[in-house]
Amino acid sequence: MSKIIVENRTFYYEEGENLLSILRKNRVIVDGPCNGKGKCGKCLVKIKSVKSPSELDKKFISETLLEKGFRLACGYYPKEDLSLEIPRESSIFLKEDLFEYSKVLNSLRIEKIEISRNKIRGFSSVENYLMSFFKVKEISLNALNSLNQQCNDYYGIVYEDVLVSLRSTPVKNLFGIAVDIGSTTLCISSVDLKRGKELCRLTEINKLTTYGADVFTRIEEVIKNPSSLQTMNNILIKQIEKMGLSLIESEGLLKDELVEVVVVGNTTMLSIFRGLDISYLGKSPYIPISVEGKRYNPLELGFNDLKPFNIQVFPCVSAFVGGDVLSGGIYKNFFNSEKIEILIDMGTNGEILLNNKGKFYATSCALGPCLEGMNISCGMRAGEGSIDRVKIEDGKVKHRCIGSLNPMGICGSGIISVVSELVKEKIVNSKGAFTRDEAIINLYKSYLDRDNKRFFLDENKEIYISQKDIRQVQLAKGALLSGLKVLLDESKLSFYDVEKIYIAGQFGSYVDREDILGIGILPKFMVDRIEYIGNSSLKGGIVSLLNPRKLKEVQEITDKITYINLSSRENYDRLFAKSLIFDIGED
Repeated sequence: MSKIIVENRTFYYEEGENLLSILRKNRVIVDGPCNGKGKCGKCLVKIKSVKSPSELDKKFISETLLEKGFRLACGYYPKEDLSLEIPRESSIFLKEDLFEYSKVLNSLRIEKIEISRNKIRGFSSVENYLMSFFKVKEISLNALNSLNQQCNDYYGIVYEDVLVSLRSTPVKNLFGIAVDIGSTTLCISSVDLKRGKELCRLTEINKLTTYGADVFTRIEEVIKNPSSLQTMNNILIKQIEKMGLSLIESEGLLKDELVEVVVVGNTTMLSIFRGLDISYLGKSPYIPISVEGKRYNPLELGFNDLKPFNIQVFPCVSAFVGGDVLSGGIYKNFFNSEKIEILIDMGTNGEILLNNKGKFYATSCALGPCLEGMNISCGMRAGEGSIDRVKIEDGKVKHRCIGSLNPMGICGSGIISVVSELVKEKIVNSKGAFTRDEAIINLYKSYLDRDNKRFFLDENKEIYISQKDIRQVQLAKGALLSGLKVLLDESKLSFYDVEKIYIAGQFGSYVDREDILGIGILPKFMVDRIEYIGNSSLKGGIVSLLNPRKLKEVQEITDKITYINLSSRENYDRLFAKSLIFDIGED
């Protein structure tokens, strides 16, 4: 048997499998948005003393990277000893522009108590004495286990009418952690429960991307290989625990000062987090095992290193309208508004909520991973080296690159920006095809590759957008616009009636509203009604930590939300096809 050396580990393998499968079996995480189908070109590994590149390698990897030993793991079938490096996207610690919530509910209090024989006399149990003194409805087993006859004085920690802990020494800090499990990224935040302030935020790539960029690919994997569910669950729990411990260390906190963890995410991610079978989401009638919001003991969920008193998991609406968009609604006080408003969480799966003055409607639509820079020829996630804004005019192309580095690829907002500009300059027509107008072709001849149907964005002609990429954007635009139209039609409204549209998600942190309007996702007259709210899912989780009543309100409202299944809608296919058109005044 041959061996592989990677990340200070050595393991052996048998010939016949591709490198991606071998690495997965040995729990080495490699980015794999298409789940090893050879369609995305993202499962890069750097191999020392590598053999000649395959045709698949040449299709996706630049000559510069090929020369440095980069290959696609899904297309590499090793037969010899290998030494590898796995390119990693850095974790991002954020200590600026953090969230501060001014309406902290007094759900947390600390009181000193004396537990002596004289004090407990007349009560049937010490527990009854504690409930009477603290005026709580419940006492955790953790608190009761803290009692012993050698100590009389304790500090009781009460959180949301529950005595969660008894300490023999004064309590310095009390904090909670909010976790947003995105399909692509994991974002967690430490929150000072006394002062209502976010302390620090940490973002990493979700390690489940090795099983595909979108939830549908992960669902397919579990249907095909049921044991992969437990593997995904273990990977996710371990990553969250590791990130949580990093936050605690960065702020000089203590593990036993952690009161509560709130977890938000889409229905699939929250199911994996709880170890629930997601194959139910891949087959008609697409009913998840659970959409209920529940509070768990950390041991129930497999937590070993991070041990809050409770872990609160957000409720969901349906298979594809999850807790992430509900959490965004909490952040913007969406469910208490008496206006006509729309909240869109734009990710791989688009989730839409409509509030028609207290009547709520929801739907979901498959946007695909293109809005996160995936399944695009030169796509990458937003980060240093990614093009996030493009300007095309007078035969010239200008772009902005995150980090002011030489561009390495295009992120989701950059993809929307370039398509919007191509449409504006009529380089691309209303049907999404490159123009045949010779005057326009001559003006941009140094950027247009007519034979291969692509448009270059850089002088070295390494970064481009292809006809296929434009089609991906067109499909996403069509899905979102048609979903919005169905909800409005269901509630007998039009775009003119909508007073505010919130756009959430990482994508919604960077994209320019003119670009959104430029490709016709929304009507142009709505330019002043759009508000980008970034990672509202995480912010809603923070609000829920500081004001638990907000989460209870949403749990009550969830059953009142009318979910619209687009695929069962009469004439939806015709509406979707019409929504694909780029509205640029052409026939």
